Amino acid sequence: MWLCSHSRKEELNKSSIFEHTAVGSDDEEEDYEITVPTVPPAFGKLTAAQQALAESLQVPQELLVAAVRHSQAAMPSSSDDFAKWVELLPQERRNDYLVKLAQNKPGLSHLLARELRTLGGSKTKAAAGAGERVTYATLLAESKAISTERARKKYEQEQLARQQHLQGIHDHQDTYWQQVDLAATRRTAAGYNEAVQLLIDLRAAADQFKESQEFQERFQAWVQPYLRRPALINRLRDHRFTTS
Repeated sequence: MWLCSHSRKEELNKSSIFEHTAVGSDDEEEDYEITVPTVPPAFGKLTAAQQALAESLQVPQELLVAAVRHSQAAMPSSSDDFAKWVELLPQERRNDYLVKLAQNKPGLSHLLARELRTLGGSKTKAAAGAGERVTYATLLAESKAISTERARKKYEQEQLARQQHLQGIHDHQDTYWQQVDLAATRRTAAGYNEAVQLLIDLRAAADQFKESQEFQERFQAWVQPYLRRPALINRLRDHRFTTS
């Protein structure tokens, strides 16, 4: 894969530069140019095989995204564009084809199409080869920035989802307390676990909306009938609920 060979080549170039510098004279200074391969076109649309190779080589997704930014959006179209390619035909060749057309030469259309495709294909390949040259260090720095931005967006999305979740709990507190009762009265480990989790959510919503005192008062009133159930009480105490 281009990206893997790119990083390996830069490492080798850096290594050779270091070795040469180590044995050279202190008075000698030379400039070295690290040859960088061009970014392939259509890098943002990897084939299934390319994607599998990237995964097997554990190429970070952010590094691929950084490379895409320096790649052509898509491969040049491979469809026949005779109207455009005919402009590439030298004037003498155009005249030659016109004369043969007037003479009704057989196979003329096939010959013209083939020559135009040759001209157009050469131009397409030349354009595709003129990709951007980007050092691996640049891609690595950009990939780190992408990773940081993704982490920031993920955190913001998680915070927004939590805020919405807590808002829903706050708006339907009575329903949640009813669910706590139903879970606790089942007297099973699963029921106790569900009741505790619901209470954790209710407490978090109360903290979010500065209603911790109201929650504690309601919790103390709720827990009194369950004080003789050690399995439930122990679970509550493990999650920092005061039951006395």
